[in-house]
Amino acid sequence: MPSPSGNAAVSPPDYHVEVDGHWYSAPFRLIKELVDARVAGKTVEVFSKRQRVASHPRAPNRRGHTTLPEHMPAGKQTFAKSLTRRVSELNLSRPGSAFAMRE
Repeated sequence: MPSPSGNAAVSPPDYHVEVDGHWYSAPFRLIKELVDARVAGKTVEVFSKRQRVASHPRAPNRRGHTTLPEHMPAGKQTFAKSLTRRVSELNLSRPGSAFAMRE
């Protein structure tokens, strides 16, 4: 059963809305606009002017961020891609590394 969490302002500069202590991204173009975030089972949906603008699986943890790359401004998308590529190039994900990434 959907339970609205109420309206939340998408606040600059990080284009995320808070739902139950976790932060979910919305398209960055909505910064400073009023949006409605709703929980429906295992999904968090964000609406702007009655149109769904984001849908995320509901996170089991609080105090975290869930971000879709397409919600980022182009500059941040480029940075995120280059960081991922650089980590891969440095092979920081090898077993035993202090920076090992979990699968």
